[in-house]
Amino acid sequence: MKKILALLLAVMMVVAMAACGSKSDAPAEAPAAEAPAAAPAEAAAPAEAAAPAAGVTWADYQEYLIEKAGSNAPDLEEFKSQVYAINSWEELDQTVSPWDQMFTTIGLSTWDEFQAGVVKEPAVMGGPDASASGEASAEADAGEASGEASGEASGDASEPPASAAVENTAHGGTPGATSEADYQAYLKAWLDAEKAVNTTMTDDMKAEFIACIDALDFETFPGDMLFNGMLTTGAAMTYDQFVAANGVY
Repeated sequence: MKKILALLLAVMMVVAMAACGSKSDAPAEAPAAEAPAAAPAEAAAPAEAAAPAAGVTWADYQEYLIEKAGSNAPDLEEFKSQVYAINSWEELDQTVSPWDQMFTTIGLSTWDEFQAGVVKEPAVMGGPDASASGEASAEADAGEASGEASGEASGDASEPPASAAVENTAHGGTPGATSEADYQAYLKAWLDAEKAVNTTMTDDMKAEFIACIDALDFETFPGDMLFNGMLTTGAAMTYDQFVAANGVY
């Protein structure tokens, strides 16, 4: 009996040890692999601003102003000295003459535009009465102080010269009325017609023109602009042309 019990115990011990061995031999379950962290989204690169034209300097801009607007200045050397005296865009006062019309009526590039490579050309350079230097002749613009014609009338006096009057939007006058006062009245009527279509001309600008007309000063800016073709309606008649037209416009 003792032998049987001893045999049963031995069998039980073998079975128990076999069970333990099977558990220890089972491979351990591998932990779930962690998903790699998502890379942070890259910030969108800001758009690059337009780069200024390479090598552009203020001196280049000064030369541009002189080249494109100097031919319309009554005194080129004086205009150059004014340009060279301005050392930056902040110093350029656009509320005074001649800068008040430089970027509107004439249509030149501003400093920012010039830096960005936008180089504008004036719509018209010079006019029917402008010389090679851009200055209108004294005889053509003002006539003689005595009120007499500074040149011989040419062509049919009943018809205004096509060179200027064809672009004039004011019509009137009295045949035979060709005095300086009549000519001044014509210019003021022409200026009224110009202001009606010129959206850039202010009352202050018009007053500057009228002051030149009253003084018969057509060499000083902006009086010279009445004849150089830079305004919307072209060029006004000179005194010679007004006399040739017998005072009709």
